[in-house]
Amino acid sequence: MATVPSQRVQLVDPRTLYAAPPFDEQQPIEVPGPLSEMNPMPDHGEKSYRGDERLKGLSSTRSRSKATNPEDTCCRMRLANQLSRV
Repeated sequence: MATVPSQRVQLVDPRTLYAAPPFDEQQPIEVPGPLSEMNPMPDHGEKSYRGDERLKGLSSTRSRSKATNPEDTCCRMRLANQLSRV
């Protein structure tokens, strides 16, 4: 048989927990600069990423000829753009 806790949790509306507009004036954030000036150099995973090979042996459903045809890619992008506007 389950026990019923003697204390109840007070529910709070999350919409009232945080700041709401109008917000205070904010100062612009400075851009950190080029990667070459950062010390230590950030690692974005270009060289250190190791996959766990869950997709090993699988292939995509798109044929290679369609994926490399620029005209086909352009038509697909145009169609996707038109569909997203609907």
